[in-house]
Amino acid sequence: MSAREHEQRHASARKIVLSVNQLLEQLESGRDTSLDLQSQISQHLNALAREVQALEALLSTIPVAQRSLWRKRVSQLQDESASQRAALGKFAGQVAAKQRHEEERQALLHRRTNGADCAINIDAIAQESRKLNESHSQIDDLLGYAASVLSETNRQGSSLKGIQKKVLSIGSTLGLSNNTLRMIERRLFGDKLILYGGMALTMGLLWFVFVHLRREEAPKTPH
Repeated sequence: MSAREHEQRHASARKIVLSVNQLLEQLESGRDTSLDLQSQISQHLNALAREVQALEALLSTIPVAQRSLWRKRVSQLQDESASQRAALGKFAGQVAAKQRHEEERQALLHRRTNGADCAINIDAIAQESRKLNESHSQIDDLLGYAASVLSETNRQGSSLKGIQKKVLSIGSTLGLSNNTLRMIERRLFGDKLILYGGMALTMGLLWFVFVHLRREEAPKTPH
């Protein structure tokens, strides 16, 4: 009875060993590296360990003449089981190392990407600052030019007023007719219109340029 049970358990253990070898071959060749396959191999090895323990427990029931042979068979099963467990552990370690390496690589790429984004943002801010400074400088130059134009226009207006008074005074002294004096006044009035019209046109152009620069200076709203 014990010898028959030994034969059955040994046959079952050998069958498990062969199945595990086939599964390990799939795993190590790369045809199937899934966690399901690794779990299946682990379950087979646990079943093999139970069969080996049962065989060891039955050794004492084997006749003395056959006991040495069965010890060798059990020892062989133990060696094969240990070798298969080592192969599974080695593969799992390689997978874990590869996964850890990939995670470290992704983390490094993420840090580099964030650093590049930060550098791009800094460059964009610096460029925007330069543009703002240039716009401010252009506006200051424009305001200075406008002030000089107004100053020159006021000076010319004062000169025209002085010329008008002198002409009228000279005309009165020389005894010019009223028609002649009125003609001179109309001519001077026309000069004033041209002068002030030029002032208005100049200020309008300056205002247009000023508004255009302010629009370019204003930050764009992101969509």
